[in-house]
Amino acid sequence: MRALRVAVIHAAALAALLAAAAPAAAAPAPKAAPHALTPRASRAAAAAPAAAAASAGRSELFKPPAQVASDARVAEENGAYAIAADHLRELRARVAPDADLEIALAIDEARSSQSDSAWARLSGRRLMDALQDEGTADRHREYPFQREPLWLNGTFDGWHWYIARARAELALRMRRWNDAYDAAMIAARARPQSGKDRLLAAIAAGRAGDLATARREADVAARLDPLLPEAQYLSGLHAWRAGDRAGAAQAFHRAIAIDSSYRAPALALVRLRVPGIRPDSLPVRFLTGVRATFMLTSPLRPKQEEFVQN
Repeated sequence: MRALRVAVIHAAALAALLAAAAPAAAAPAPKAAPHALTPRASRAAAAAPAAAAASAGRSELFKPPAQVASDARVAEENGAYAIAADHLRELRARVAPDADLEIALAIDEARSSQSDSAWARLSGRRLMDALQDEGTADRHREYPFQREPLWLNGTFDGWHWYIARARAELALRMRRWNDAYDAAMIAARARPQSGKDRLLAAIAAGRAGDLATARREADVAARLDPLLPEAQYLSGLHAWRAGDRAGAAQAFHRAIAIDSSYRAPALALVRLRVPGIRPDSLPVRFLTGVRATFMLTSPLRPKQEEFVQN
């Protein structure tokens, strides 16, 4: 018995020694966060958007100028005038100086509320020189729909009317009355049968203080374009200022009949019926409502050039 007890004791001691010598069972490793990144990986991930943008910029540099010009026109078609202006600035840095390109860029800047940049460009030497270049009769036409080649050849192929008209519209918006007057008169001489150009001249002349020219141009605009309510309204205002209340009322009625949503002649007609009231002040705005699509510098579209084919 004693020998058995000694054997059991030895066996237990041996088991204890073996248990102490064996490594403890490893605790389960904590799960890594599913998106945990090392510091180096974090920096790489943060830099990825900037790298992508830089890569996109580099890819733009490898585009041929004709593709950049095409991208600008497509942006214009979609009314993305600020993007179109960005493309044209890129193109401007890569091709020979070109007045047609400069005009397009100035107009896109004006359409995207970059008035100061547009005015500086329209007042720059290149476009002021082009403004004096009336050219031959075959150049007295609107730019075609696919006009990108004209931006790439380093010559002025266009019509000086575009510069005058854009300057007049923008100067009127910026309340530069004398600049608007000078440019509007050039535009009106370039397109003497255009009621809209004669209307613009009338508004600019009135704001510049040349009331005789303003009334004459307003009456001509109303005759040339009898469906232009702004011209009828302005003609009526000048009649009212001259004391011809009956003529003013007729003009206001014509304007309302053309566009019943046009508020200015309706309000003027009501005020005209009040004895002794002073005539309304001369307008500042050129074209209103959907008719603003005919303005070069308005963002409203579609634009005329979208329908002029080569």
